[in-house]
Amino acid sequence: RSSDLANVALIFNVVLMVGVMSMIPGATMTLPGIAGIVLTMAIAVDTNVIIYERTKEELFAGKSIKQAYTDGFKHALNAIIDGHLTSLLTALVLFIFGTGPIKGFAVTTGIGLIMTFFTSVLLSRVMIFHRLNKGKGLSVWTPATKNLFRNTWIDFIGKRKYAYIVSAVLTVICIVSIATHGF
Repeated sequence: RSSDLANVALIFNVVLMVGVMSMIPGATMTLPGIAGIVLTMAIAVDTNVIIYERTKEELFAGKSIKQAYTDGFKHALNAIIDGHLTSLLTALVLFIFGTGPIKGFAVTTGIGLIMTFFTSVLLSRVMIFHRLNKGKGLSVWTPATKNLFRNTWIDFIGKRKYAYIVSAVLTVICIVSIATHGF
């Protein structure tokens, strides 16, 4: 399954991150650094989910597995670049204006984002197309998940007024709590 290849890419991502981090003179692994690795892994998983969901859409449109992956990667790229650049800019701001542990978090996150982009977009693609070009099959779903949520439609915009009310109530509760008990 394609999720097995995604797992290989995630493991390779961690190995690359730790390798690059070990080349930085004087760098030590701190709790903020570990938090940066965890955040990066979450972004890597999200990147793979975006790719595979786009691929599923192409398969449901009737395309072959090879064409579906080609188009899936192509259509996912803008969202992936947007998410990675936004996070990289945040890491850069944290590095410039942060001190000590915050800078460590920013460095780890920045390195992790670059490695995640490399492993998710390039390495995953190479592994997938290597397998497909050898004539081996590849699946993006299991029989139980193929049509799961396929015809589900939730009118989020229609329910927005309820979300406004819940948000307003929670905001008031938080403000009262801060005012009476402090931070």
